[in-house]
Amino acid sequence: MLLNYDQVVKSDNTTLLVFLIDKSSSMKKWEEQVSSEFEDIKGFLNGIEDSSVVLILRADFSGNYEEKDVCKPSDFSSSYITGGKSILYYSICRITESLLFPNEGYIKKAQNSGYNLKTIFFTITDGKDEGSKESGYYLNEAQNAIRYLKQNNVETHLLLFGHRNKEILSLGYEHIHKFKRDSKGLTDMFDTIKQCSKSMIEGIDLFSNV
Repeated sequence: MLLNYDQVVKSDNTTLLVFLIDKSSSMKKWEEQVSSEFEDIKGFLNGIEDSSVVLILRADFSGNYEEKDVCKPSDFSSSYITGGKSILYYSICRITESLLFPNEGYIKKAQNSGYNLKTIFFTITDGKDEGSKESGYYLNEAQNAIRYLKQNNVETHLLLFGHRNKEILSLGYEHIHKFKRDSKGLTDMFDTIKQCSKSMIEGIDLFSNV
């Protein structure tokens, strides 16, 4: 369900978790495990939500861009079906607009409603961009979007599943996490998401000494 910020219980500890998820064909082998890992994330966040307000925005890309409504963890979809090519750069720009478009973006609307909205942005991908240029989006546009997110106090995380493309590494994410392309690497990636989410929700700085 789409959440109207005026209908959500106000809290000094409101956190928006943003997931931008690569569902391109190269991830097909991992569909079942990714779905299971997301279901585990859902249960994990439901356990935290008792003492704070947690909201989730999910967007997927696999040849096209699909954005879900903001929801609570209990309504988060763990479905993961792949197909198509990566349009990473285009998707970064689209989700940045959804978050920060003046007076309409989720973060801007929250700010206008008096919320102290902490936001953490996770991008999960296993490969290079393959199709954004067809929509007129290139590396530079995506770099500018990441820069704008950081300027607006969004904590940005790039989670690379077995990929080391230098161009993607230059996007400008505040935190870059690299994982082996195997079952354990996938589990490690979702463990990192849990740890970073928990630290953001509880106001703990995991990276102060990094």
